[in-house]
Amino acid sequence: MGVSRDGNAEASTSRSPHTATHQLFTHIPKRFHSMTAGAGAGLVSSFVTCPLDVVKTRLQAQHTSRDAKHYEGVRLTIARIWKQAGFRGFYRGLGPTVAGYLPTWGIYFTVYDLVKDRLGRQVKTGGELPGCYGWAWCLS
Repeated sequence: MGVSRDGNAEASTSRSPHTATHQLFTHIPKRFHSMTAGAGAGLVSSFVTCPLDVVKTRLQAQHTSRDAKHYEGVRLTIARIWKQAGFRGFYRGLGPTVAGYLPTWGIYFTVYDLVKDRLGRQVKTGGELPGCYGWAWCLS
């Protein structure tokens, strides 16, 4: 039987799958949790949307109209990217995208949480919300 940090006896020394995640976030100061979550969300969204952005950009870069004879649709564009560059071709430009998303989403989540917490405290204490002319505007 082991002993936990708070001095209580533990029934088992095996670790749950959530322990690693918990340990990761205990080393990050609480004030940076929103920033870390936002940066992580930006990273995941970059990986998910990059292939779509590459195909969209190739379609937009064509100098022919959609009804023209030499226009390549989505299927031909995907096939051409795969043939020319393989799997890596769909992730072209991922570096700059990640470099832009990480700080953007980190800042967005941090500011959102700060504003939400401050407005929440002000509402709980019965104070007025400065610059707020209606609940619909505050909640949007």
